[in-house]
Amino acid sequence: NYTGNYHLYLDNVNRLWIKNKQTVTCVDLLTEQCIANIQDIFRSEGVSTTVVDVFIDSDGNLWMMSEGRFYGRILYYNARY
Repeated sequence: NYTGNYHLYLDNVNRLWIKNKQTVTCVDLLTEQCIANIQDIFRSEGVSTTVVDVFIDSDGNLWMMSEGRFYGRILYYNARY
């Protein structure tokens, strides 16, 4: 039962992900900079489609849902370097 408007997630490389009403913002906590285009993060990892939703699990791994013809695809990214 989701009752809020936003979610906050922290990944393994110290990025804060903020989801709010169908928007996603990312802040690099090491540089204290807002990442202007989060799609660039996904493209750098080889994701060519537009990511429409994200989730960070309890291990700090990034899960993404990309655009798709019907339901989209769920993609996984382990953010540990």
